[in-house]
Amino acid sequence: MPRYALYFLEEVEHVQNDSTKTVPPTVPDELRERQQWVCWRYEQREGKPPTKVPYSAQGGPASVADAGTWASHEAAMAAYQERGHDGVGFVLSPDDPFTAIDLDDCRNPRTGELEEWAREIVSAFDSYAEISPSGTGIHLFVRGELPPGGNKRGPIEMYSANRFFTFSGDHIAGTPLTVEERGAKLAKLHRRVFGEPASADANGPRDPGNSLSDTEILARAGQASNGEAFQKLWT
Repeated sequence: MPRYALYFLEEVEHVQNDSTKTVPPTVPDELRERQQWVCWRYEQREGKPPTKVPYSAQGGPASVADAGTWASHEAAMAAYQERGHDGVGFVLSPDDPFTAIDLDDCRNPRTGELEEWAREIVSAFDSYAEISPSGTGIHLFVRGELPPGGNKRGPIEMYSANRFFTFSGDHIAGTPLTVEERGAKLAKLHRRVFGEPASADANGPRDPGNSLSDTEILARAGQASNGEAFQKLWT
């Protein structure tokens, strides 16, 4: 079997009793050791599909901009089990080296087969990857700086801060159980999805420059309507 037979889900036992429900223990150590965990639950909003709302392990809503509402993985898991939440999630922060990639609507939940484009991305990054709670998407976690210029286009989303990602623990067999450094690949995918970043001078006027020598510039200044004043100043 090829190394990246990514459409096969690694066998995971799902406990049906809510009092003992767990997320499978495939959380990479690099993420588990961070105090950046929250719980989440589905909530209905008027006129919109159910959305995933983060909650603090200490109780009450969590915010991706307030580290005081985050907790350890152990605390988030305990709150998840005790308070009837739908899962746990990891908050991406500017203070950590991680970027998460969300590939939407790329997996057949019945067969587990991935779309070709998603299989190529998962294979290229070769870092921790898991199936999203819906069963139809993939979450990838890597280390590397996310270039500026875009976060979402079509079925691909990329974030490195001010976002939380649900964590199912449904690891994709054939991918590492570690979060790998993939800065170069991240930049390449970002260019592919969002295009080349705007150049620094694209947002303002450019200096056209000229080919005149210093002597010619001084001569022209002296011949201008205020040339006499310029000559006195220059002297």
